[in-house]
Amino acid sequence: MDIQKFAAQTPFDSAQLAAATSTMLGFGVAQDKVMGSMKMLGDISLGNSERLQSLSLAFAQVTATGKLTGQDLLQMVNAGFNPLEAIAKKTGRTMSELKESMSKGGISVQMVEEAMKDATSEGGRFFNGMEKASKTFSGVMSTLRDNVGITLASIAGFSDGEVVQGGLIDNLTKAMTAVMPYLESFAQWASQNGTIITAVLGIVGALAGFAAVATTIGFMLPAITTGIATL
Repeated sequence: MDIQKFAAQTPFDSAQLAAATSTMLGFGVAQDKVMGSMKMLGDISLGNSERLQSLSLAFAQVTATGKLTGQDLLQMVNAGFNPLEAIAKKTGRTMSELKESMSKGGISVQMVEEAMKDATSEGGRFFNGMEKASKTFSGVMSTLRDNVGITLASIAGFSDGEVVQGGLIDNLTKAMTAVMPYLESFAQWASQNGTIITAVLGIVGALAGFAAVATTIGFMLPAITTGIATL
């Protein structure tokens, strides 16, 4: 799904989603998995952009190392999500057991992903988190801005960040490309015939001045005629 279209359906704007996407890609999250992970993290963040960035970074780091570390866990917990709780609920293992396993590298990235899926699926704590946040004032305004942006981009002739053939921008670009040789030729002619252009402009200015004088005399003529008649 296109980031801009995704932004129009969520409380996040395109810039926030692009930043989170860039972080995950930079740490090696597979491109075909980024959007799915983004949806889960967006729900877990409950529409909060700062939490989304923190969760995206933590998840990206887990992906890069292939396992959950204490630092990544702390970052996720600070953003409102403890994957160990979801794992404990699903497996029946205690938090102490899971923390000990984590210290030995036993909590894999796949386990964290499963915890995210469980937490955002129906019945999970963060199910439809973004949808709920979209109904707040800030969420509504964010969605409105993104929809307006999509509409303006469509009018201008942009789609997925690229110029659409036959669109407004494409036609204007082609028109300017076609006109440029004539403008360049005129500029070259003007530079070679500066004296002629100056003379022509002088004549035009003189004619304009003459027209102004004639207009003034036209306004004054009735008064002059009346004055002469009274002599």
